[in-house]
Amino acid sequence: MVLNTVASPVARPLRATATSRGFTLIEIAVVLAVTVSILLVSAPLTVSWADSARVTETRALLQQAHTRARAIALRNTAGAIGGAPAALVCMEANTLYVHQGVPSGCTVGAAWQQEVPGGERTSITIGGEPLGCIAVANTGRPVAFSFDGDTCTTAIAFRVARGDEEIDGELR
Repeated sequence: MVLNTVASPVARPLRATATSRGFTLIEIAVVLAVTVSILLVSAPLTVSWADSARVTETRALLQQAHTRARAIALRNTAGAIGGAPAALVCMEANTLYVHQGVPSGCTVGAAWQQEVPGGERTSITIGGEPLGCIAVANTGRPVAFSFDGDTCTTAIAFRVARGDEEIDGELR
């Protein structure tokens, strides 16, 4: 009996061995599909979470501005008497400003200022109107006053909104 030792020209099919590594195309496609599905579901939640954080931060800034204005008004270093404002809170170009006394303009000589988080997409309304100014008398209470073409509000109820997120509150 003679054994044929010449290799056959017919190709043998590839076989997986114990040392083969890697993923099949189907496994990769399944992982990608699951990952994309998770991302599509979580993206709107992330945007809502970010808007909620900005609204909460803006509410805190508005309350801080009002508290600073009341503190300035109660010290009354401007010497305001009667119903004249001893301090003023105004908003221009998405920045809150607090002034001692009555300034010549909202952005001029502020004692404190802070940009509103989220820029133009974040809105502040007081008494249903966009925030223009809040004048504070030497008693620490809001007082009616006209400033820079706006009538300063005496309302204390406010709303901060951005996208679908909004928070209501009161200035104290």
